[in-house]
Amino acid sequence: MTCYYSDADWRDVLYTSVCNTDGGVVDAARFLTVRRGRSIHPEVLRTRLKHKDGQAISIEMAEMLTEWMETKSDGRARAHDWLHALNGRFGLTAAQHQAASGTDACLLQAIQTALIGKTIEHGSLAAEIAQAVADGRISGREADAIEALGRQNQRKTEEIIRAARQAAGKP
Repeated sequence: MTCYYSDADWRDVLYTSVCNTDGGVVDAARFLTVRRGRSIHPEVLRTRLKHKDGQAISIEMAEMLTEWMETKSDGRARAHDWLHALNGRFGLTAAQHQAASGTDACLLQAIQTALIGKTIEHGSLAAEIAQAVADGRISGREADAIEALGRQNQRKTEEIIRAARQAAGKP
């Protein structure tokens, strides 16, 4: 039987992000052992990440796992996904602030690129919603998928806002 991992539950998102990063849970456990100075077996880490048997991952360990994913070229893109899911649980959004550099033309290009990305993501969100409501109800999995795409859409909007403010010379 295959387990279903939610795109909206921060623990599930952290677990799948760690598993999908080069080295997976084994390398993550090795990193935590060195970083904390305390040994953690990969299966103990897996149990904590899955929130099984009364075991849970601490925020401090989640932070360290985020740092570990940021060091991996294939993990950087997903390192903060769990934070977005955690914020979403409380109806909040988070955006990563990166200073854009370059000329006004570069900033304007960044706005256009972000807008194109947002348009594509908005189309994906619209398609997901249309498919979900086709049968007259929305399942838990469908709601998770809609939430994940909606959060991506919010982050893309934040990129556009930041780029526009920088192009206008405003912080």
